[in-house]
Amino acid sequence: MAVALPVPTCPNCGARNQNDARACAWCGVGIQAAIAPVIRSEPAPSRSQRFRALEAHPAFPELLAHRPSTEGLTRVGLFEAFGSMIGVGLVVMITLYFLSINPVMALFPAAMGVFLFVRMLRSFDRASSTKRDGMLAVPVVVLERREVAPRDDSSDATRWRALLERDDGTRREFKVPDSVARSIATGDIGVAYVAAGYLAGFRRVDV
Repeated sequence: MAVALPVPTCPNCGARNQNDARACAWCGVGIQAAIAPVIRSEPAPSRSQRFRALEAHPAFPELLAHRPSTEGLTRVGLFEAFGSMIGVGLVVMITLYFLSINPVMALFPAAMGVFLFVRMLRSFDRASSTKRDGMLAVPVVVLERREVAPRDDSSDATRWRALLERDDGTRREFKVPDSVARSIATGDIGVAYVAAGYLAGFRRVDV
């Protein structure tokens, strides 16, 4: 006999929260504190068995063929790039100002400018690679979904991370847009749609 805790679903926005959540991570509405456990008469299936069941699911071929839009990820990359570009411009002006006063004082803003410039190039590359390389559909299980920055201190695409594991045991962490993060929970299995280090979508299968 196995005991499993169901994933708490917010009654207000429908987001899937962690098992120990007392309030929704998205809208803040309280979640029922006591959730009745699900009692299974049979042992919980192993990870390998769940992947075999996923591959045998009637919807699996359709899920592998599906591709969500990459426009949102492209916009995120361009937004980050332009933000870094503005930062570079401001740092250049600050550096020039300090150069006129004391060249040593200009070292710190100059170093910051180099950092922002590299970040800008990476953001442009990520935006272009999303279109160039396309998107992969990968069967995975969600090992962890975590918040890495407060709601007010991070962009929509960098607030969440998800650690995904493939059938062969390979693990990788992806950045997750808020709209996707609310639909996944630890232990979910299904098909992940990934591109340029982002989890662009996820289709959960109950197996």
